[in-house]
Amino acid sequence: TGFRFAVCTAGLCGNDTARDAFVLALSRFTLLGTGTILEPRHVRCIQTLLSLGKDDGELVGNTWEHMFKALSEVHRFHELFQLMARNDRAAAAAADRRSRRQVDRERRQEARQARQRATAEPGDQDTRSLSESDEGSLDSDIFS
Repeated sequence: TGFRFAVCTAGLCGNDTARDAFVLALSRFTLLGTGTILEPRHVRCIQTLLSLGKDDGELVGNTWEHMFKALSEVHRFHELFQLMARNDRAAAAAADRRSRRQVDRERRQEARQARQRATAEPGDQDTRSLSESDEGSLDSDIFS
């Protein structure tokens, strides 16, 4: 990018003021540490700043501070992302466990209701047969 070439040119010419100004402008345009949402252009600035330090480290002189700050912020974002991903996995696992428990409860309740129906049906038949036999005996008592 243009900033990269400007920093390299200023570093090669020994113009520390221009080099410092370009690196400072680039580091401010990254918007790191401001708490605002980063757009792709800001990410490209971060990449440019870090690649300056990696590839042209001997030319940046005493502007390493800005590159270290950018690297520190990128590392903090990485740690935050990993923490959020871990929390998402834990929340998904908890939701999965809850749904499995709910399905198990429903199965147990269905089995319990089936057992109750199975035990209630023979008893109903016995009471029906008793009531029918009682009615029959009443009929026979009346007509005899």
